[in-house]
Amino acid sequence: MSEAGSSYKDGAGIKSFFDDDHNRTVSSMGIDDFRYEPRDHRERKKRGILCPCVTTIFVLALLGGLACVGYFVVFKMAVEPQLEKHIGINGTWSEWGLWSVCSATCGRGVQKRTRECENPHAHPNDQPLCFGESIENKPCSAALDCPDCARICDVGSLNENCTACTCKGHVMLGWVYDEVTRDPVQFVKVYLGDSVQILGLSNRTGQFVIYGICANGENTVRLERDEYMPKYVQPARMNETATQLVARIDPYEEPYFLEPLHKLRYEGQSVVMCCRAVGTPEPDYFEWYKDDVLLDSEKWGYNNTNELEIYNITREDAGDYSCLTRTPAGESTSNITTLTIHPNGTEFCNTVPNVSYVQLPVPCQDPEQGNKFISEINIGVCANGTIVPCIVWSAYNYTNPGSCQDPLEYCCGPVATSTKRLLCPFIPGTLSPIDYPITTACGCKKCDDTFIPTVPASTTFNPINNVG
Repeated sequence: MSEAGSSYKDGAGIKSFFDDDHNRTVSSMGIDDFRYEPRDHRERKKRGILCPCVTTIFVLALLGGLACVGYFVVFKMAVEPQLEKHIGINGTWSEWGLWSVCSATCGRGVQKRTRECENPHAHPNDQPLCFGESIENKPCSAALDCPDCARICDVGSLNENCTACTCKGHVMLGWVYDEVTRDPVQFVKVYLGDSVQILGLSNRTGQFVIYGICANGENTVRLERDEYMPKYVQPARMNETATQLVARIDPYEEPYFLEPLHKLRYEGQSVVMCCRAVGTPEPDYFEWYKDDVLLDSEKWGYNNTNELEIYNITREDAGDYSCLTRTPAGESTSNITTLTIHPNGTEFCNTVPNVSYVQLPVPCQDPEQGNKFISEINIGVCANGTIVPCIVWSAYNYTNPGSCQDPLEYCCGPVATSTKRLLCPFIPGTLSPIDYPITTACGCKKCDDTFIPTVPASTTFNPINNVG
């Protein structure tokens, strides 16, 4: 907004004070009825004046806050020359915080989370202005149901916490042991059913004694201890007033992964990568990594499970995958499982056989080398003599991800062979022609047809011709 001048001598000064931002006008005023002091940016009035309006727009009266309907009044007071009120700026909400714990320990409760309006101030008097609520609530359920204080006990009477029916003079004896070592377990907490009230603790011999538990044979006891799995046990009835139980509880076992399975695919196919882990408790939370980078669970859609499905694979999906699991017993990271992606129309197997020399049972003459006696021969071998899985597009197009374990039906093996004839002495003074199979090309073929050529023992040679 521009300044009008050192003093208002006529209506033009008032008009210029308004026009820049508001497009409003007032009629002329008396000389010296209004004075402006720009040094401290305050306006001072000698007396109240009545000013006729020449606009049909309703505006707030200068310095007084009254609507202008034909006239407006200027009061005797000092105010800032800027007439607009600072209403703040559009702020930016922070991310929502974490949900609080459920407000109830049993039954239904409420969780809440908060966020902050964080945009910086544009003026000392401004406050950040964000639209919406800073607190969000949602209903929640506690792990346990609230006890029913209106129920009627079949035997005994309901205790003051409404958690159990108690019987005066009744007793329950118990012993708790480690499932693995069979040693007694101390400091085991004893509860009745799903109650949160501790009835007792086991001692160093694993024994506990609980009084007041009705010996009707229908109660269930819950046993809990750090680093052990909770266990529910129903005590056996001994007589009219006594029950007993002997229980073994499972210690936590850190999770560990079974050997991961590598996968092969062509571009455009689908795949499921799997992590198999065992432990106590059984692992049910997983994080997936590709080349040591965490994959977002929602973006990749695996929902923290042990299966990662990838559709319409591209070359960028190839790499080393691993997963991490976490349980109350600890956490563990799997070994690497590799996803190999080949462009369509390419061969998974190395088509050129590896060199593989084998010893002959006896020196033989090689006609290709001028009947030179040789003691070894290169028979060629595929995949260095190991079983290497491969896939054939026509057999499995994998439009769906498949299962955790792909069927092992195709392997890299010989797809073309030839024979090499050698002259070998089997009978003193005679030479017999022997044909040896030689692998000349490798490819993807049925595993049950795959063979790795080896030289048979001399007793199994089948001479084609005996030369006299």
